[in-house]
Amino acid sequence: MFHTTNLPYTTSVLACINQLRQKKNTPLKRIVLYQTGNYILDYIADQFAHFFTEKGCDIFFFDPADFSNSCAQLFVFAREGIDRVYFFNNVGLHQCFSDTSNLWERLCVPCYDFLVDHPMYYADSLDRTPQNTTVLCADATQVAYVNRFYPSVKTAVFLPTGGHTPITPYENLPLWNTRPIEVLFIGSYKCNHTKNKIQILEEGVLV
Repeated sequence: MFHTTNLPYTTSVLACINQLRQKKNTPLKRIVLYQTGNYILDYIADQFAHFFTEKGCDIFFFDPADFSNSCAQLFVFAREGIDRVYFFNNVGLHQCFSDTSNLWERLCVPCYDFLVDHPMYYADSLDRTPQNTTVLCADATQVAYVNRFYPSVKTAVFLPTGGHTPITPYENLPLWNTRPIEVLFIGSYKCNHTKNKIQILEEGVLV
């Protein structure tokens, strides 16, 4: 998914860039998180926000669905500095000015692009990754794939997906050998054909 948006140069934007350059060596706890409109990715972003908020960070959510308003609020937020920006599946990573220069490179802000899908799906954007970007992969083999096929990515690291605090306390969970489901696949799998669903159910797999 390749997202490019042209941003006009304005006095306030240029002033913001200059302020950030002056403050880049100052320890900051101000983080921008990008929403995507995908409920799974936005849930992950919410969990990131929970964690960072508990650590005393100030959080700004950029909503691409409300682009103009989010841009205006972003530059207001940026006046006090931005420590880092988190993207999910590249959404927002390629916001550009009218001269095609990347917003985040000009702001000199460290970027972290969390890929929850295989990087082969993002050839159109990973081929032109901003210099200040670290790509986070949910699978160690995908790191090797990024390093091999996307030389513009300077840093790619394996970030295992974390769990969520269980609703049931650990001590009250059933033992492994007493659980009725041997393998539980959790994801956004979609099956649009009723016939396939029936076949899957007949084979003893619960969807």
